[in-house]
Amino acid sequence: MISGAIGNIVRGHQDHSSGLVEQLTQDTFTKLCEGDCKRLRSVNLADEESLCRYLRVVARNVARDHFRAEDAAKRGRDMYGGDPETAEKTGVAKVERGLSFHESTVLLAEVEQCLRKVTKGPTGERDRLIFWLHYRQGFTAGEIALVPSVKLTDKGVESVLFRLVSSLRRELSRGGQVLSAKG
Repeated sequence: MISGAIGNIVRGHQDHSSGLVEQLTQDTFTKLCEGDCKRLRSVNLADEESLCRYLRVVARNVARDHFRAEDAAKRGRDMYGGDPETAEKTGVAKVERGLSFHESTVLLAEVEQCLRKVTKGPTGERDRLIFWLHYRQGFTAGEIALVPSVKLTDKGVESVLFRLVSSLRRELSRGGQVLSAKG
């Protein structure tokens, strides 16, 4: 059941090795057994079907996290060791896929300009940091929430990202440009 749930996620990605399902299945068991099976002990399941659904969700999340991490590495995250505070300090620059360096620079400047318009007030700087850590550096909401200066839960970070993307889309569409579906 667990490897089947993982297999469904893996098949949706082009680049995967034959042993990946087995590796992610083992990663799922490891995650479930961490801390003397704390995850399994803390969940209140009414019946066997609830347990099966829970295990499938955990397995799918492990697989999705694997591909998110892989994608983040492709976008340059490994250049600074995957630490959001280091990324914040160094401002690692990379060229966006399919764009020349000049085009990428112009696009990022336009996004930054619009981002500054929609992030005013006492949380503006924090919100811009959240946006860039997520969209340029590939960090998840949970990873961003661990940055001490952010002072939000992962749900709070997700809320900020949703609000920023909506505001940016409105702002950019006024200027004749629209962001892609990814943000």
